[in-house]
Amino acid sequence: MRKIQRVRTVFLFAALVAALGCSSEPPEAVPERKVEAPPPEPEPLTGKHYVLFDTTKGEIKLELDADAAPKTVENFLAYVDRKFYDHTIVHKVIKNYYIQAGGYDVRLKRKATRDPIDSESDNGLKNLKGAVAMARGVDPQSATTQFMISVRNNPRLDRDYAKGDGIGYTVFGKVVEGMGIVTKIGQVKTVQKSSAKNVPEIPIFIRTARRVENEEDGAES
Repeated sequence: MRKIQRVRTVFLFAALVAALGCSSEPPEAVPERKVEAPPPEPEPLTGKHYVLFDTTKGEIKLELDADAAPKTVENFLAYVDRKFYDHTIVHKVIKNYYIQAGGYDVRLKRKATRDPIDSESDNGLKNLKGAVAMARGVDPQSATTQFMISVRNNPRLDRDYAKGDGIGYTVFGKVVEGMGIVTKIGQVKTVQKSSAKNVPEIPIFIRTARRVENEEDGAES
């Protein structure tokens, strides 16, 4: 009986081997693993863009030059779109020199920002009257949100100023409407508030900052 069972087991095993060996289907190929290419770098911002500041002294319209300072303009517009500049103040005025804004709320508390951006002060734009430039600290690569508007020609802020630091301040636009408002702000009386110097005695608020169209050609900013 055991011999018959052995013969039957051997027979079944041989039949199974024969069936597998005679299969006409080719073995399945292992699919190749595709390595995804990294996403392409976004195209740099170009063209002219316009922002209107509604302040307690009046409206100031800026033309931003993304062809000259693409990273700076992109950074600035990102804050505008987030409404970061709403309800901030003009926190520094140097008479007959420049006005500075974009970093402090109405309580003179500094607002949190994203990481700083690289300087683009080698773009050829100058700190002329009405020029809009990024404010920064001692580190030339420390600009975030604060900006300055020159109330006169300020060559000492330029990259190529002989007695400067060789970097200067990145100009990324200019005032196209409301320069009279800027000039008036540049004449206000200033005081020291806590550790902050040259603060307007009567606070000057930025109510809103919004992108607008260029009225001359109707192009969207």
